[in-house]
Amino acid sequence: MLRSLACISLVCAALTGTASASPDARSADTFVNQANAACSAYFRKLLALPRPTTVPEVAAFMRGAHPIAVRYVQRMRQLHPPSAQAATYRGLLANLSASNALDPGIIAAAERGNRVRLQALTAREDALDQRINAAFAKLGARVCAKGPS
Repeated sequence: MLRSLACISLVCAALTGTASASPDARSADTFVNQANAACSAYFRKLLALPRPTTVPEVAAFMRGAHPIAVRYVQRMRQLHPPSAQAATYRGLLANLSASNALDPGIIAAAERGNRVRLQALTAREDALDQRINAAFAKLGARVCAKGPS
């Protein structure tokens, strides 16, 4: 009887995910799953936009992408990482916001056909993206770290 109760307890614990996971591990797993889901949705929306092949098309793409990116950052701000990862996550959110802040300048440069300014701003955005992807990797959010493909 005692052995069957122990067996039932293990099965119940395994089904609820509490057999071997500490509260911090479950919190980290939940955070990573939520972040990856938010990133997947964001990437799908971005990839649904027409790819720009000319400078004027960059402006049109960015006008469509910017509101999607703003909503994505708002969604990411709703997530709560484990306390041990909070500083990394705050830095990540700051870099996401900084990247979004470049968008109006990118749109303006593309609309004016100012390739030099456009290249400078997109280089800054690329540098931020590298930091963002590195932070996501550090947090264990591999879907986010990979970026859209």
